[in-house]
Amino acid sequence: MSKFKKVKTMFSLFIVCALVSPVLVIADSAPEDMVIIPGGAFLMGVDKEVNVNTEKMSKIKQLKYAVSREAFHDEGPAHNVITDGFYLDKYEVSNQHYGEFIKATGHP
Repeated sequence: MSKFKKVKTMFSLFIVCALVSPVLVIADSAPEDMVIIPGGAFLMGVDKEVNVNTEKMSKIKQLKYAVSREAFHDEGPAHNVITDGFYLDKYEVSNQHYGEFIKATGHP
């Protein structure tokens, strides 16, 4: 194995460990009735110009795409966002249950 390949392999392993280790530590310490949502990158927003070939989509996908673009027309420009991992409750909380929690604890 060449020196370059060894360095490349070691660097790749370092990056993988650096990205995976925090998630494993967080996941092990998740509060009861909660799950970890891992962080990551995603495309947020909509560009003004259509940059997708809608002709190849099914009619249903074309309709969903058109409705999405209309609904989020002011959500542009499209841009990459990177989020940290976070906890999310496994179960929904109704407004009634939240109201009872506020009354019982005085928490806002």
